[in-house]
Amino acid sequence: MMRTLFAYATSVALAASVVGCVDEEKIEPAKGEVDEEAPPSDPTSLQGPGKSDTSTNVVAFVKESAHPYPNNANLTYALSFATVLPSCATQVRLHFSMLRTEAGYDYVHVRDGAGATVERFDGSRDNTWSQWVRLSSTKSMSVKLTSDSSITRDGFRIDQVEWQGSVTCPAPPDLLCGADSIDLRRPAPACGCREISHCTPLTTVKVSHTTGGGFTGQVTGKKLIGTTMNTTVYTPSTSETVTPVGTVDPDALKDFLNHVATSGVLYGQGRAESANWTECLSITTDQETVSYCAEAGSHTAEVVEAINRFEALTSCASGGAVTCNTGRSCDANGACALDTGCVCPALYNPVCGVNGTTYSNSCAAGCAGASVKHPGECGITGDTCGTIRGLGCLEGYKCRYGEGQFTAPYPDAGGSCVEATYCDSNATAQTDCAGLIHPAVLGQWTCPNHVCTYQAGPPPWTDFAGGAFETAHPYTNNVAQWFQVYLPEGANTLRLSVSGTFALENNYDFLEVWAWQNNAWTRVKRYTGTVGPALTETFTGRYWYLKFVSDSSVTAAGFKVLPQYR
Repeated sequence: MMRTLFAYATSVALAASVVGCVDEEKIEPAKGEVDEEAPPSDPTSLQGPGKSDTSTNVVAFVKESAHPYPNNANLTYALSFATVLPSCATQVRLHFSMLRTEAGYDYVHVRDGAGATVERFDGSRDNTWSQWVRLSSTKSMSVKLTSDSSITRDGFRIDQVEWQGSVTCPAPPDLLCGADSIDLRRPAPACGCREISHCTPLTTVKVSHTTGGGFTGQVTGKKLIGTTMNTTVYTPSTSETVTPVGTVDPDALKDFLNHVATSGVLYGQGRAESANWTECLSITTDQETVSYCAEAGSHTAEVVEAINRFEALTSCASGGAVTCNTGRSCDANGACALDTGCVCPALYNPVCGVNGTTYSNSCAAGCAGASVKHPGECGITGDTCGTIRGLGCLEGYKCRYGEGQFTAPYPDAGGSCVEATYCDSNATAQTDCAGLIHPAVLGQWTCPNHVCTYQAGPPPWTDFAGGAFETAHPYTNNVAQWFQVYLPEGANTLRLSVSGTFALENNYDFLEVWAWQNNAWTRVKRYTGTVGPALTETFTGRYWYLKFVSDSSVTAAGFKVLPQYR
């Protein structure tokens, strides 16, 4: 009898060594043994080795294995970058947002364009960059996943790649442009060469910044034609009226053009979006024409910066670049206003000028050479706020600098006035509406139709963006399957909603909940049998992993759980 048992144990060990295809003997787990490994990585320190977020050559690219991958795998995942990377790309490195295999037995092989293995990973290697890999002439390479006969994990997910390449370019001659022109050569493409100098005559340059729309359809602003500074007014009935008011210093104009060229604004795609109150920046040279027209206050930081620089350029105030025409002088707002002689009635019927200044009446605005933007004081919805002039909004309004942003990102940033009850979305409601008074009851701010609305009661549960955590039905033996649940900023409560049946082998197979506590991963809950998570059961914290583990025998229907948070 003892001899029989010995022979059986020897055959099991031998089978494990041969079938598993590994370099050393592997003993299958005994009944009741499940994977005890904790989640990988520190969720509060997401920068992995070699991570290069500042690189301009990083592009999104997704390729992933099954989660979990199968036993006895020998799978090759072809990676083709022909339509993703520029033609001059010669090598890449891969970013694995998630990489988990059974350490010492299952491997992810990174292979070059010729099929040779460059690097091999195993174990838990989330948020890792590979070595640089040479591409084939068709801009391709591959990743290979191999596994033995037992215990599988989540596998891998590639989410981005970084490329390097080179192109041999002759040194282009740099021409010296004259005083009345500027070198505005186009930027070199990713795999192209730098152009020779291109001297753009300042006389061909046109730049305008206008705002308007609303009920009347009137649009007002400034227009620069060469070095001539103009005010412009458009109405549907009279079309456009352009009035010369001064001359811009050529060197200051060159500084502005250099900025819009180097920042990419001059060579951007532009925007053409209709809105009730539209703000436009348009630039034309002898080579380029670009226009950014969209809802006031919605432009990107680069376009807002260009607008602010244009407004500073076209000011006659101290530090500005405009010399006013004969018959005009610089007023307190930096505008070239008609020399007085104007006599206006002492009547307070305020109007808002296009320059953001409130005048006592339309006559006073006319004497100052300012076009009227709308009746009433400046500082209502659609009016400019912030900027280098520190323009404010009226009581009941606030300055919006960007989505969910109501404080200036830098001292002279420009924004747009919105009502104090304005919010961008439910995602930003808590901060957008934080300064408003609400009933002294438990609740939270919501943002239907961009209006802050206080909803009494506990916050609603939100489904986790990563989807559900689900086993196979039925699941297999010797599984160790992880599911990452990192809650968004501001959320700190998790619950698990069971969809359908929950069925695990009682006391042998488990759904585990792991929490990041005191700078370490801690298992805080285990479910087994037919008793899964209840909706009344909640977990406090932001960083979580769910883990499914099964032992070497008896399987059941498994489960599907949906993480929710608030």
